[in-house]
Amino acid sequence: MKFKQQDIIAIVVAVVAGILVAYIVDKYVLSNASSKNIQVDVVPTITTDFNKPPSKYFNSQAVDPTQIINISPNNSQQPFSGQ
Repeated sequence: MKFKQQDIIAIVVAVVAGILVAYIVDKYVLSNASSKNIQVDVVPTITTDFNKPPSKYFNSQAVDPTQIINISPNNSQQPFSGQ
């Protein structure tokens, strides 16, 4: 597909005009000086300090969830054979 010289010039003019319109709209309509000064909250820095957990919950008498819980002894080699 061949373009004529007039087609190429028209495309270039349209692109340049679009860029100029977009720049003007951005500069004078969308952005203003008051939107550039925004106050934000600052997040505290993360440290490597770790506070000791409360002894009310973490002590030697507390339940250990990592232990295996046996409800009843199961000595059968075929646990589903009788059902």
